[in-house]
Amino acid sequence: RGVRYKFAEREGNNITNMTLDYARETEANLIIIMTEQEIKTANLWMGTYARQMINHSELPVLSIKPKAFIESMNA
Repeated sequence: RGVRYKFAEREGNNITNMTLDYARETEANLIIIMTEQEIKTANLWMGTYARQMINHSELPVLSIKPKAFIESMNA
């Protein structure tokens, strides 16, 4: 649909900080993330990194739940 995007791989300890730094470097105007990192009771609705991203980002964040997670909740 003509949506411009960038993909990059980085290594580090905090995925939230790395993603926000990369978004600033590339002058992004939207961050898209997967909501869940693991299927655990503590992360039932939103994983730790997803929560940090939404709370700390100065950019809009679109969070998407993985299809497999949604299907497992309906089983």
